[in-house]
Amino acid sequence: MQRFEYRVETIAFKRGKTQPSQADQLATALNEWGQKGWRTITIEFTPHATINVTGACLVLERGHGHWLLNERDE
Repeated sequence: MQRFEYRVETIAFKRGKTQPSQADQLATALNEWGQKGWRTITIEFTPHATINVTGACLVLERGHGHWLLNERDE
């Protein structure tokens, strides 16, 4: 039987003209977790009064004892 571990992470999007787009910020965060062996199960966006969103809540999954685990991972 395969075991999984789950993690919930929140991303707060930075706003401003010099900041990357929200899509780029999300892609960067997902790539960072993916490099540690996590895969995304759910993304839920935090709505704002305007069209933009303020953040996202991620549910991540990884097989317990994943081969990418090392001492630096949380």
